[in-house]
Amino acid sequence: MNKVQPRWTGLVQILLIIIQSLFLPSATVIEAAEPPITSITFTSDGKSVLAASQAGVNIYDWPNLKRRGKLEFAFANIHDIQFSPDAQRLAIAGGNPGETGVVNVFGWQSRDTISALRQHQDSVYSIAWMNDNRRIVSVSLDRQVLLYHDSSERKVQKFAGHSKGVTAVCLLKDDTILVTAGIDQSLRVWDVSTGKMIRTLNNHTAPIHDLQYRPNHDGLPMVASISDDRTLRFWQPTIGRMVRFVKLDSIPLAVVWHPQKPIVATTTSMGNIAIVDAETAEILKQIKTNQKWIYALVVSPDGKWIVTQGEDGLQRHPFLEE
Repeated sequence: MNKVQPRWTGLVQILLIIIQSLFLPSATVIEAAEPPITSITFTSDGKSVLAASQAGVNIYDWPNLKRRGKLEFAFANIHDIQFSPDAQRLAIAGGNPGETGVVNVFGWQSRDTISALRQHQDSVYSIAWMNDNRRIVSVSLDRQVLLYHDSSERKVQKFAGHSKGVTAVCLLKDDTILVTAGIDQSLRVWDVSTGKMIRTLNNHTAPIHDLQYRPNHDGLPMVASISDDRTLRFWQPTIGRMVRFVKLDSIPLAVVWHPQKPIVATTTSMGNIAIVDAETAEILKQIKTNQKWIYALVVSPDGKWIVTQGEDGLQRHPFLEE
């Protein structure tokens, strides 16, 4: 099991099934394992959900989660999908491990390719759009943090400082501060205009898997991070402060904020979803799913539902009891 990048365990599981089949009687039939879902997002109208995996990007109706379409791409692994703030463009990030990292930008309505960004030398794990709907930041296992201007390769700004692969990125609400995190166990805070690193936050003691910015918040900007050290940590990156943390019973793999409340949901390697109060670090409840190693989740725009991988596509769970 690769604890540096747990998303790869889906590949390992598929390979084990193939190997086992070689040593079983010929009459034994083994069903192919579905690749794990690595990123989920809602369309801006809230009527559809997109879920990405090695098999492509499936489109589901909301709220019945009936699959109604699919987008396919040439690269082997997809790790993140993000709509631009105006919802006119869709960026899909991934690549071929150890070879190239790719960010493809499409017109959502036309499905035409606007640009294919290929400056990374390893898989791209996370992307973030800026508010101008044109600039996009990508981070990769090649240790690079890149800002593409005008969603093209004509002008690329580099942020150098991570000593190992970078797995997560978020922009603070005014787009002047960039926060990244990765396998080197650190969060790094950057000045977007100069490309210089402002500070490093080193409290995590194992690789970091995800990093999310708290939306619709008027106080100091806050982000949540999760790590192989089994902690969920809350930070105020503009002043370099870790506010609080909570130790979980297994490795957290993905985290998301409630759209209106100071509460997060995080999936774990044991197939649970932990609901945590960011102001007290109290675990409010645990939701048991029928999956293990859930690598992605999203919250419905109204904040009522959490959507994750299910046995056959997606499944939903109530976020908070009314």
